[in-house]
Amino acid sequence: MAFDAFGFPLDQEYIPRSQPAQLRTQHMLRWTRYWQHETRHGALPLRLRRTPQLRALVSAGIPIAFRGTLWPLLLDVPDRRAAAPPDYYRSLLARPVPPADGAAVDPIAAADQIAVVDQIKKDTERTWPRHQWLNGRALARVLTAWARHSPSVGYCQGLNTLAATLLLLMAEEMAFWCLVQLLETRIPHGYFGRTLWRCHAEIEVFKVLLSRRHPRVLPLLERGGLSVELFTTQWMVCLFASDLPLETAMRVWDLLCFSHKPPPLDAATRESDGGCTGDGLALLLAASLALFGSARAQLEAATDPARMSAALAAAVAATQPGACGERFLKELHAELQWVRESMPLRELRAVACDKVRARLRLVQALREGGDARRGREELRATHDDTAAAERVMRRRRRLRVLRLAREVEEGRRTLARRAREMVGTGSAELARARGTSGLLRAPRQGERMRSMSTPAGWRGGGGGGGEVLPPAEPPLGTAEVRTTIWHRVARHRAFLFRRRAPLSPELLMSRGAMTSAACAQVDAARTRDEEAA
Repeated sequence: MAFDAFGFPLDQEYIPRSQPAQLRTQHMLRWTRYWQHETRHGALPLRLRRTPQLRALVSAGIPIAFRGTLWPLLLDVPDRRAAAPPDYYRSLLARPVPPADGAAVDPIAAADQIAVVDQIKKDTERTWPRHQWLNGRALARVLTAWARHSPSVGYCQGLNTLAATLLLLMAEEMAFWCLVQLLETRIPHGYFGRTLWRCHAEIEVFKVLLSRRHPRVLPLLERGGLSVELFTTQWMVCLFASDLPLETAMRVWDLLCFSHKPPPLDAATRESDGGCTGDGLALLLAASLALFGSARAQLEAATDPARMSAALAAAVAATQPGACGERFLKELHAELQWVRESMPLRELRAVACDKVRARLRLVQALREGGDARRGREELRATHDDTAAAERVMRRRRRLRVLRLAREVEEGRRTLARRAREMVGTGSAELARARGTSGLLRAPRQGERMRSMSTPAGWRGGGGGGGEVLPPAEPPLGTAEVRTTIWHRVARHRAFLFRRRAPLSPELLMSRGAMTSAACAQVDAARTRDEEAA
């Protein structure tokens, strides 16, 4: 039987076929130099500083040979293990399973623990069958240790894929600690569990983002009878490890491990606050937006739900390492920047969490046969909150546009002032070089344009505002002033183009400001020559 580079049989269909990315030689050399510097003392570092250099290296991809060592460091596993009791992982596995008669010997209730162990056994058997080297027993031990480590969360489907992905790269105990740090520091409380309520809340946030980023996609899915949850639930729960090609999914995990930790909050605040996350969930939202964006043309051309599903599945499977995978990752970075800068995620998450909680309370009331009126009222209130969040979003967008306009105006004024200073300084230097003193001394800021545009400013009359020294010889002519001005303008343009290759609005406005100041200087010189004649 033939296997790919990750140990999957080539004839399997449960995960897209993949191979390690062929990273550029220059990028590999940069990683090698960085790692040699970090291990220059002859030992592995306990933590990695999140420097701009490391951010650039991680964004371009971690080599597969480095991931098993770098992921624990990026997740701060050494600090977490040092804070835990000695042999904590083995002590979790050493706890006995309660007998079938229900005698509880574990913090988890006996019946619940037996159900958890049975569910882990079932999921372990169907996790990546026929894989070449995945150890099913090690996977079961990691999942059992997690369920005993976090009884409030326990075990839910999807964790088996996360643990199996980690076991491909590292040892069993290190995979457990990486799973702990991943679920406790990069994913918010309530994301995994029996109800997955926080995951459903994040999908509600994604719907709002999708309607803003790709307005035509969501109505197309609704007309075809398809829901966003049909595709995104597995993406969000498995962190794309079971849908994307494994190398591309690991590139997403590189960014997830590098992302900042959420602020430490107490349990009550975690339950009530919808925005207590770092960049981890924003990264998942951006990846989902990038996938829908890559399939947008095919979704618009599809005529029935089956073709829509096939188009989206083809777009997901097409993100293989290489040109397609790099294009997807480039779109992911662009979507992540848009999500961070343009959307009020905190308000949207708070509203989404309230909506999902109200929905769960309504379902619970219907199950218990009670009055569901209160639950329906809460759901209507969450719709009002959604409208309020959208108003906040529109107001923030307007404020952002106004702030950008104000910054552009301030930049234009600053560049115009510098251009006027440059023109005046150049003319004065040329006059001194010729041995003349008939030019106007550089006036103060509020007097500059008046002195340049008023003939009296050149002659020393009233209204100019600058000091005029007695001329030793005739002042400069119009042609000489024009030559001096445009030489200075050309030098300043070359300086700007060296510093900013692309044509930015600030550059264009600075060129216009310099041209206006130069024309004003030339007109003043021409007026002076005419009066002298």
